[in-house]
Amino acid sequence: MPEIGVISNGQYTVLLNDRRSGFSRYRNILLNRYRKISADHYGTYLYIRNLNTDKLWSATYSPLDILPDNYHVSFASDKIKYQ
Repeated sequence: MPEIGVISNGQYTVLLNDRRSGFSRYRNILLNRYRKISADHYGTYLYIRNLNTDKLWSATYSPLDILPDNYHVSFASDKIKYQ
């Protein structure tokens, strides 16, 4: 079962799980379409590709599903930190 964090200032809300899947909305406008949070690979992701080796990398577990040697997620009232 994934851990989930919610951060909001009352107008802008972000809901993310420990794999970095989730959604965001501003007031009543969904910026990322909401889908069941346990269904991974929904959200916006940043990829880095090594042009020499063609290896693809993402800073979080999703969407590549490659668990790095060290991976830690911290949920706080003001931030969600992926390390």
